[in-house]
Amino acid sequence: MKELMELFSAIRPLQPKLEKCLTEVFERVEIPQRTIIKRGGVPPEYLFFIEKGTLSIYREDKYRQPIITGFAKERDIIFDDKNLLLQTVSDEYIIANEPIVLYRMHFSSMANVLTTYHDFNYYLFALAGANCQELRKRCDLLALPGTKRYMKFKDAYNDIHFRMPITHLCSYLGISRATFYQAVKRARR
Repeated sequence: MKELMELFSAIRPLQPKLEKCLTEVFERVEIPQRTIIKRGGVPPEYLFFIEKGTLSIYREDKYRQPIITGFAKERDIIFDDKNLLLQTVSDEYIIANEPIVLYRMHFSSMANVLTTYHDFNYYLFALAGANCQELRKRCDLLALPGTKRYMKFKDAYNDIHFRMPITHLCSYLGISRATFYQAVKRARR
């Protein structure tokens, strides 16, 4: 919980009352590996802060195969900003790649916090901005030739790329397994 409060304070110093409120509404949860934390086809219910472990964020194609759209690791906050706040249906899934320890805040608790502490909007806007930056990074990555994507990804996400399933990495990078292994081979030279 301390790391979560530090993360919010890095955005903007937390008022003591808001900090106390947030520590009361975030619930600590341990989740086994390969557990789907959020299913597509329903409105999202939670904002998540990852204390330990990695997650993959994906959508399903028309054949119900996952298309990885993002990853999250320790000290990341993830939430579907548009669909959570508007409570509209989201097609995103979130799955634990490893055993996970996270804190989560339910939408109803978030609504109560926003009603009482209007400053909390500032933190949500900052987090939504971070989501947009991650999306831009992925678009830049996908503009590169296939074998160069792995190198760029490795440089940007060196702390997690060994902890992800290869199928998830290939899907995120938009490359085949053969191209992935070719890129890994080149990287070792």
